[in-house]
Amino acid sequence: MITILPYNKLQFEELLSFCKEQSVDKSEAASNMWNENWREMPETLLNILYNSERFFNGRGKFFVLYDQEKIIGCSGIYISEFSERVALAGTRTWLDKRYRTKQLVKDYFLVAQKKWAVENNIDIVALSFNDYNKNLIKLFEKGQAIGSRTENHL
Repeated sequence: MITILPYNKLQFEELLSFCKEQSVDKSEAASNMWNENWREMPETLLNILYNSERFFNGRGKFFVLYDQEKIIGCSGIYISEFSERVALAGTRTWLDKRYRTKQLVKDYFLVAQKKWAVENNIDIVALSFNDYNKNLIKLFEKGQAIGSRTENHL
């Protein structure tokens, strides 16, 4: 059974293990998930969660996705630095390779992040994509829905 939970710092060791496990993925994005020197690398997810307030104290929220009791993914939303009215969603999104074609980002992460944005009176939610995610950019540019969409989807 798939469940989504807000991240809390008590889960750090569990998320650290997940990130390390995911280092077998050789995609370009994986370098932001795990590095032995993550404490000195501010671009890594672990450094952001450990050393910054980006997803905490009302500035944002980070979510962890589980299959049964095993972490299978993570993703966050936070208020942008350029406007209190704008939030950046889908940030630091990662799914275990075995789950990537199951629309879990759409059905879990983006739903939870939209809910957070509404609860926090955010006017605009933006998504950003790295160059290595160009296949996703094309879907959004064409306005193509990925599977069925309901009002709780972003």
